[in-house]
Amino acid sequence: MLTKNESDDYILKHAETIYVDYETLYNHTDFLFRVISLLQKNNSKLEISCENYACLEIIDKYLKERMPLTIMLDDDFENRDRSYIDTRKFDKFAVSLPLTYLMWNANFPNTTQVNMFKLLNNLTPANGNKTLSKDTLLQIKEIVLKLQEIGAEDDLQKIILISNYLQRNVQYVSGTESEASDGIYIVSSPLSSDKLDTNAGLIETVINENYGLCMGIANTTTVLLNNPILNINVRSMFGCSHVWNIVKVNNTFYYMDNTWNITRNDNRLYEALKAKSFSHKYLLLGRKCSEEIGHHIPENSNINIPNLSQSNYSPEEIEKAKHVLSRKISFTYPDKLAFPSHKK
Repeated sequence: MLTKNESDDYILKHAETIYVDYETLYNHTDFLFRVISLLQKNNSKLEISCENYACLEIIDKYLKERMPLTIMLDDDFENRDRSYIDTRKFDKFAVSLPLTYLMWNANFPNTTQVNMFKLLNNLTPANGNKTLSKDTLLQIKEIVLKLQEIGAEDDLQKIILISNYLQRNVQYVSGTESEASDGIYIVSSPLSSDKLDTNAGLIETVINENYGLCMGIANTTTVLLNNPILNINVRSMFGCSHVWNIVKVNNTFYYMDNTWNITRNDNRLYEALKAKSFSHKYLLLGRKCSEEIGHHIPENSNINIPNLSQSNYSPEEIEKAKHVLSRKISFTYPDKLAFPSHKK
């Protein structure tokens, strides 16, 4: 952590990402602007992550001129109305909003920058959404409203409903060659492998093109559940070169991996990474199981995830909830693919 007594050379060497809480910013505003000015003069990269919206208002008040600066708003891990947020009023810097705020009435221009992952310095890897548009969010809302009509009765049923929607519709594709636990799958596509990989990480691709990789699938899971309509507290998590979700059920958090429910589904198409029926094997995992199976350790292993269950959610309770929903929807899927595929 930088302090106001540091030398200019020290600041230039260590100031890459600065986390600003309201109290520190309020008491040391001059120092923050010293850092910003110093880095700007030296063309050094700087990222600022702010504790809350009030921090943005302070920076806007004291910043004298526009700077090539993006300030990330930190995720407070709550589901609540965000209509108090209006990034249109800030013309001296750009603002990046948490993915989990966007469906909760945050105000921004037609498109906003987004940051994806809670508690991980807001990391946004190259093939994930760096921006989202109001049109995309409206499309997501329409999908959620349609799914709401099915009538999920509680949080568990809502989670199953969204997982079923993704498992039914999404083919896992990371490029022209997609690696899975049981081999390599080749897809036939007019797009290059690089283009496929970049597009596969986008929410728009998962929703509109019915394919994606873990990044796109996990972030789509987040926005389909984390909204005022379904109101499930869910975030995307990153680690071990993988993206999955953390989701709250009955005041307890679990890991959820819809990607693995697709790619490691016991009832899956032989020639493609696409499920033939619903799987809950990786729906609600506890810490112990996630450590045993691997690939589910957050990038910052020291983070404290609130109320993360040690054990998996009861499979029997999941089956009961699925049985109730099966009276309204199907849990077996047509053999429809986004791309023709075969196993190498």
